[in-house]
Amino acid sequence: MSRPQSTIVGIFGDTKRSGRWSLAVKTLALVVFGDVKLDLRSAVIGARTSTITLVTLFGDSTITVPEGVHVEVGGFDLFGDRELDAGAQDPGPGAPTIRIMSYSLFGDLRVRTR
Repeated sequence: MSRPQSTIVGIFGDTKRSGRWSLAVKTLALVVFGDVKLDLRSAVIGARTSTITLVTLFGDSTITVPEGVHVEVGGFDLFGDRELDAGAQDPGPGAPTIRIMSYSLFGDLRVRTR
């Protein structure tokens, strides 16, 4: 079972999570003048739906998701780009859903499988 909530804060620096870690049901990442990189390929995803909310000012966000999960992206970017590459594998009906809500000012969002 996943933790209900997690918060990641980065100011004037980059924040990274990779390897084996537990994705909370709700994750909030606040980053100012830095980048956030979350690699979920080896993460434990215990919830049917997990929501990652990114709030970035002057920084980029990169989320690497495993093949075979549903990915939903929402939010808005002001002076930034969005790129979604959810992979070629069909997640199937029982696959978990990763919901990414990104609110960015002067930053890019990249969601990819590799």
